[in-house]
Amino acid sequence: MSLKQRVLTLRKYWKITLPSALVVVAGIVAAVVLLDATSPPKPTIYTNLSRHVRVCLVTSVRNTARADQLWPAVQAATAHAAINAQRINAPATSDNDLGSYLNSAIAMHCAVIVAVGDDLRDPAIAAAKTHSEQHFLVTTPSNPPANAEAIPATAQELTNAVITAAHAPPPAPH
Repeated sequence: MSLKQRVLTLRKYWKITLPSALVVVAGIVAAVVLLDATSPPKPTIYTNLSRHVRVCLVTSVRNTARADQLWPAVQAATAHAAINAQRINAPATSDNDLGSYLNSAIAMHCAVIVAVGDDLRDPAIAAAKTHSEQHFLVTTPSNPPANAEAIPATAQELTNAVITAAHAPPPAPH
């Protein structure tokens, strides 16, 4: 049978051929849709990180080794609570310069500031006295205000202190 004869035969029986073709196409589409419908899609879960409490570890270049020891404990708190951990390495060495790094952590809305190193102790205590709504963890503070306390000795204690301080209400001023 030649091509011309096939075309003439299809034209002659178009009332049967066209509906049959539509049924076949509809069956294929239905099968694809039903196969996809059998396995429900996994929901996409988004976490709004901007609503998490921010905890900042601030250190100077002189205290990098100690900060390297404490940083994993601060990061561990993020696994147990809605916390964003941020590390700020201050290249400055004078008290005024270090104070400006602490002020930038306050401006970034860090709920807890972990000030690592002896050179950050006095600037952190001064910042704690002027920002009573801020929680500070400071290296061996002497006569600290209510919102500043010593950095705990062990990593687990530091993680717990970060979690507790991050979700605690601001301390009452003296």
